[in-house]
This record gives sequence, C-alpha cells and structure tokens, in this order.
Amino acid sequence: MEDLAGVFAVMIPIVGSVALFTFLAIGRVADNRRMQEEARAKYEFLKKMAEGGSFDVQKYMEFEQIETAARRGRKIENLKTGGLILIAIGIGVSLFLYTIGSEDNSNVAAVGVIPGMIGLAMFAGAWLMSGGRKETSGSPAPRA
Repeated sequence: MEDLAGVFAVMIPIVGSVALFTFLAIGRVADNRRMQEEARAKYEFLKKMAEGGSFDVQKYMEFEQIETAARRGRKIENLKTGGLILIAIGIGVSLFLYTIGSEDNSNVAAVGVIPGMIGLAMFAGAWLMSGGRKETSGSPAPRA
C-alpha cells in the first residue's frame, strides 16, 4: 500500500505537467490557425479589390477599422477571462490553505488574496477598456 502511495505521489505531478503543456500546445495551434484564417481573408479581400480594376481606399480603410476593432475586442475578452480565472484561483487557494491551516496560524489563507486581487485588477482594467459595453470578438467578414 505504501508503494502505491509513492507511485501516485510521483505520477500526479508528471500527469499534471503533461496535461498543462498539452493544453498550452493545443491553444497555440488554435491561435495560429485563427491568425492564418485572418491573413487568408485579408489576402482574398485585397485580391478581389485588385482584380476589380480599382483599389477603393474607403473600403480598405473600413475593413482595417473592423479588423482593428475585432483585435481589440479579443484582447479585452482575453483579459476578462484571465481575470476571472485568477479570481477563482485566489478563492480556491484561500479555501485550501484555510482548511489545511492550523488553529494558531489562520492568516496563511490570505496568500490566496494575491492572485485574486491580480485577477480583479485584470477584469476591472478590461471592463474599463471596453467602456462597460459588450464588444464582439469575431473575425470580420471582408466585403469586396
């Protein structure tokens, strides 16, 4: 039984590390695909404008404004998500440390306030950046 506990003690960090880095790799691949799709859409838009014989600067500027707004919306959305995750981590760490803390040292749970406050600052900053309004973060559909 003691050998089994030792195996679990070694395997838990290994499995956790593999899961973490797999998640990060999948996230990077998804982000790269999104960027490739946006570049392809921009290329197709510019190609259609060039094939049409006239390059309409007004349409191009409108397309760039839409694209810039979409990038800003994605940035704000990512900040809000990261802030909420950090708030949840702070609450979880505080509860965990409170439950395992001894009677004489109950202030150890305050360590969880650190990620919670960082998350709160991220969320509030993103909310202020958006002006308190909901922004769309979808990829713009180019119109030629």
